[in-house]
Amino acid sequence: MINTKRFIYILFFSFISLLVFSQETLKIQGKVFEDATNDPMPGVTVAVKGRAEGTTTDLNGSYTINAKKGETLIFTFVGMQPVSVKVNSTTINARMKEENQNLDEIVVIGYGISKKSDLTGSVVSVKNKELTKTSFSSFDQGLQGRIAGVEVVQGDATPGGSAYIQIRGVSTMMGSTEPLYIIDGAPYNISNSVGTTSAAGYSNTNPLSMLSPSDIESIEILKDASATAIYGSQGANGVVMITTKRGKDGKAKISFSTTQSVSVLSKKIQVLNARQYAEYKNEAGLGNTPSRHPDDWDYPIGPTTIKKISPAALEDIVGEGIDWQDEIYRPAWSQDYQLSVTGGRADNKYAVMLGYMNQNGILKNTAFDRLNARVNIDNKLTDFLSMSLSGSFTHSKNRMVKTSTNDGSSKAGGVVRKAITYSPIPPLLKDADGNIIGVSDVPASDVDMEDPSYENNWGATPLRFLNEATIKQTLSNFTGNIEFRFNIIKGLQFKTRLSGVYYVQKNDNYFPRTLNEGKSNNGLAQLSDLNYSSFITENLLTYNLKISKKHKLDFLFGFTYDERQNRSLKTESSGFADDLLTFWASSSALLTQPVGVSANKWNLISYFGRANYNFDDRYLVTYTVRTDGSSKFAKNSKWATFQSFALAWRVNQERFLKPMDWISTLKLRLSYGESGNQGLSPYQSLSRLSPTTASLGNQLVNAYYETAQANPNLRWETTSQFNLGLDFGFFNERIGGSVNWYLKDTRDLLQKISMAPSTGFKEKTVNSGKIRNTGVEIDLNVRPVMTRSFAWDMNLNWYTNKNEVRDLGPVKEQFASTLGSAYGLNVQPFIQKVGYPIGAIYGYVFDGIFQNQAEVDANYSIDANGNKRPIQSGQAVGMLKFRDIDGDGVVNESDQTIIGDTNPDFFFGFNNTFSYKRFELGVFVSGVIGGDIINTNFIMPRKLNGESNIPAFLYAEAWRGDGTSNTSRLIKSGNEDPKKFSRQYIEKRTYVRIKNINLSYNVNVKKMKGISAMKMSLNAINPFTFTKYRGYDPEVSANSSALSRGVDMGNYPQARVFSFGLNVEF
Repeated sequence: MINTKRFIYILFFSFISLLVFSQETLKIQGKVFEDATNDPMPGVTVAVKGRAEGTTTDLNGSYTINAKKGETLIFTFVGMQPVSVKVNSTTINARMKEENQNLDEIVVIGYGISKKSDLTGSVVSVKNKELTKTSFSSFDQGLQGRIAGVEVVQGDATPGGSAYIQIRGVSTMMGSTEPLYIIDGAPYNISNSVGTTSAAGYSNTNPLSMLSPSDIESIEILKDASATAIYGSQGANGVVMITTKRGKDGKAKISFSTTQSVSVLSKKIQVLNARQYAEYKNEAGLGNTPSRHPDDWDYPIGPTTIKKISPAALEDIVGEGIDWQDEIYRPAWSQDYQLSVTGGRADNKYAVMLGYMNQNGILKNTAFDRLNARVNIDNKLTDFLSMSLSGSFTHSKNRMVKTSTNDGSSKAGGVVRKAITYSPIPPLLKDADGNIIGVSDVPASDVDMEDPSYENNWGATPLRFLNEATIKQTLSNFTGNIEFRFNIIKGLQFKTRLSGVYYVQKNDNYFPRTLNEGKSNNGLAQLSDLNYSSFITENLLTYNLKISKKHKLDFLFGFTYDERQNRSLKTESSGFADDLLTFWASSSALLTQPVGVSANKWNLISYFGRANYNFDDRYLVTYTVRTDGSSKFAKNSKWATFQSFALAWRVNQERFLKPMDWISTLKLRLSYGESGNQGLSPYQSLSRLSPTTASLGNQLVNAYYETAQANPNLRWETTSQFNLGLDFGFFNERIGGSVNWYLKDTRDLLQKISMAPSTGFKEKTVNSGKIRNTGVEIDLNVRPVMTRSFAWDMNLNWYTNKNEVRDLGPVKEQFASTLGSAYGLNVQPFIQKVGYPIGAIYGYVFDGIFQNQAEVDANYSIDANGNKRPIQSGQAVGMLKFRDIDGDGVVNESDQTIIGDTNPDFFFGFNNTFSYKRFELGVFVSGVIGGDIINTNFIMPRKLNGESNIPAFLYAEAWRGDGTSNTSRLIKSGNEDPKKFSRQYIEKRTYVRIKNINLSYNVNVKKMKGISAMKMSLNAINPFTFTKYRGYDPEVSANSSALSRGVDMGNYPQARVFSFGLNVEF
C-alpha cells in the first residue's frame, strides 16, 4: 500500500514537473517562405531575441527551435526584411519580403538624424560591415574608392600614417583641405603635429588612427552646402560624421575579433646589379680617369697607371652584389585584437570596447602599436531626463624611419631612395697593391661609411640608417563628452553637451655619428612635445511638429562655444661623448639649441538654426543658417553668417506614378548654400614682434622688431555651392543610386602674398582670389541576382572634378613649393595661374635628344648683332633638347609653361559581393585615370653620370648613337645637368587597383554552446595594381598641402597585405 501511494506521488509530481517545464520551454517548428514567390527559403537564420539560441532552415525551409512562451523569434536572411514573431504556439510559419535597402535607412546629419528618404542634401553613409572587412589602422584608409566625390590618398604607407581626404576638390590655398571630422557629435581636430627639423624627414602619426575602425557604427559624408552649412565656418571642405557603437536593448553581447596579417612589398624597382653597375661606371668613363672613387673602382698597377674595371672579374668575386631593397624590406607580421561588450535595458544601455593593434611595417624597424579603450553609456533617468556619457583613451607608439626628404636638405634623401641609388658592390678586400682579392665578411648592416674599401659618397648604407637612427613618436589621446536631454513636452527637447579632447604627442629622435645627419655634430638629438586641448559646449533645442497628416515641421536652434589651444616645445642637442644613450644623454651634450616655444589659442562662438518642412512626403524644404564668430580674424571681421536653402521632390509619391510600381524611389534635389573657412593660424590679423639685439650708445640691448604686418581687414574665406541631384530606385531598390552635379565657388581666398623688400616684410596674409570646382558624381547599386541561396550585389561609383583658379587678386600667377637643391634643380614646379587648376606643373618642354651633330648645328639663332648663337646653352650630341616656346632664339626662363597637372581626369570604384549560403566573396576595385606625378626618385639617376646606381630601365633607354633613344641622354661622367625641370621627371598617375578581395564564412554555431555567431575570413589588400608608373606606387603625395601634392619623394611604399580574421559573438 505504501509502495502504491509512493508510486502515485512520484507519478503525480513527475507529471506536474513536466507540465511546468512544457509551459516554460516549447519545441517550435515551422517553415519560412518567400512572400513574392511562395517558395520555401533554406538558410534563413532563426534566433530567439535576447538569447544565444539559434538555428537555420533546411533545404525545405523547415526549422526547429526551443523557446519559451512569450519570447520572440527573429528571422533574418541576406537581402530580406527581418521578421519578428511572438511565441504563442508550437507551430510558427514566417513569410519574408525582399528588403528595401534605402528608403527607411536612418542616417546621421549635423546635430540630428534623418530618414534617407527625407534628405534634401547630398549625404552618403558607410556602415561598420564595410569598414571592418579589411584590416586598416585608421578608418579613413577604408573609405578609399567607395564614395563618389571623396578622394582618399594613402600618400605615405608608414604604419599608423596619414591618408588625405578631399571632398569635391581643392577649395582653399591656405591651411588644411581636409574635411571637418565629427565624432559622436563633437568636432575632432586632425591637424595636431609638432613638426620637426629637416633631419627627421618622416610623416606624423595620423590622429585618426587613434580611433579603431571596429568601434565605429557608421560614417556619414556630408558633401553639399545643404548638409554642411549647419557647421558654418568649418564645413567648406565637407564634413565626415562618425558614430561609434552604443548599447542595445537585451542581454550582454560579447564580441571578439582578431586579425592576423602579413605585409610584403608590392613591387621592386629593378636596379643594376654589381656587374651591370661596373659596366655602367666604365661606360660613364669613371674607369678611365682618376676620380673621387679611386679605392673603389680603379686598380693602381703603378704609381700613375689606372685601368678599367673588369665586370666579369668583379662578378666572379661578388656575384650579383647587394640589392639594398632586399636588405631594407621584409615580410611584416601584424596583429589586431578587439573586444566589445554591449547590452542593457530600455532605460540603461552600455557599450565597452577594448583593443590592441601591433602593425609592423615592411621597412625594417618600423612599427605602430595602439592600445584603445572606449565606453559609451545611455541612461534614461526619468521620463523627463536622459543622459549619455562617452569616454575614450588611446595610446600609441610609432617607430619610424626617414623615408623622404621633403625640403631636399639631404643629398641622398631618405632610405627608400637610398636603396635605389646606393652602390650594389659589397665591401671589398684588397691586397697591398690594391687588387681585389675577395669580399669583406662585414655584414651589410655594419658597413662603416669611412671604410676606404667601400664607396662612401652617399654616406651610410640604407640598412645602417634603418638600424641606427632613432625616430620615435608617442601619442596619448583622451576624449570625453556628457550629454543631457530634457523632454519638455511632446516633440520639444532641449539638449546640452560638454565635450573635451586632450592630446599629447612626443617626438624623440637621435642620429648617431655613423650617419650623415650626426657625423658633423658628433651625434644629433631632436626632442619635441605637443599638448593640444579643446573644450566645446553645445546647447540645442529641437521641436518636431506634426500639424496634420500631410504637414510636418521640425526646427533646430543651437549655440556652441569652442575653445582650443596647443603648446609645443622643441629642442636640438649635439656634441655627445658617444652614441650609447642616444637622446637620453641630451643633458650632457656640448651644444643645446635654445628651446623653441609655440603657443596658440583660439575660440569660436556660433549660433545656428535649421527648419525642415515635409508636405505629404512629396515636397521637402530645408533652410539652414549659422553665424560664427572667430578670434582668428580682425576686430571688424570676426563675425560671418552662412545660409543654405534646399528643395526635394519625391516624384515617386505622386499619383501619376503610382501605377508604375516598379519605381520605388525617384527624388529630385536642389540646394544652394554657403560655408566658410578659418583655416589659418591664430594672430594672422595682428602685428607680430620677434626679439633681437640693438646697439644703444656703446651697449647691446634687447629689442624687438616687427616680423609681420597687421591686417585689420582679414576676414572669412567663403565657399558657395550649388547642387543638383537625382536619387533613384527601381524594382524595390534592386537597382538604385544617385547622380549629382555641383558648382562650388570659393571667394576671398586666404593666402600669403609676397611683399616688396622696401616694406621690410617678406609676406602678408590677405583675402585675395577665387577658386571654382565643378563636378559630376554617379553612384549605382544593383542586385542582379537574388535567390534563396545566392545573392550578387554590385556597387559602382564614378566622379570627376574640374578645378580652376578664377582670380588671384593683384597677380596673374604665383608659385608654391620648391623641390630643393638636393635634386640639382632648385625649382618651383607648382604654379597657381588664372585659368588653370591648382596642381598645375610648370617647367620646360622637353623636345627629345640631340641625335647627331647636324641637329646641334641647326639649333642656332642670330642675335641682334647678327652673330650666330646656340638656342640652348650646353647643347651637344646625346644631350637633352628643350623647346624655344616664345621663339626669341634662346631657351630661358620665359620658355617655361604648363607641362602637367596632378589632378586626375576621373576616379572610380567598383565593388562586387557574392553571397552563397554561408559564404561571402567580395572583390573591390578602385582606379584613377589621368593626372601626373613628379617622380623625384629618378631625378639624380637621370643624369646618367655614373655617380650612383640607377634603375635598369634608365640604363637600357640611354642614348648610344643616332636613333637609339629620344627619351634619355647619353651616359657620360660629369654629365652637365641643364637644371631645367621638364616632363622627363613627370609620369602618369593612371592606375587600376584590385584594392581588396575578401572571402568569409559564417560558421554554423547551432551546436556551439554559448556562441551566437562566428565568422572566419581571408583577406587580400592591394593584391594587384595595373599601372605604367615606374616608381613603387602611383598613389603618392609627399605633401599634405593641396598646392603641391602628387610628388613622390621616396615615400614609404604601399604593401600587399594578406590576413586571416576571426569574429565571435557570445
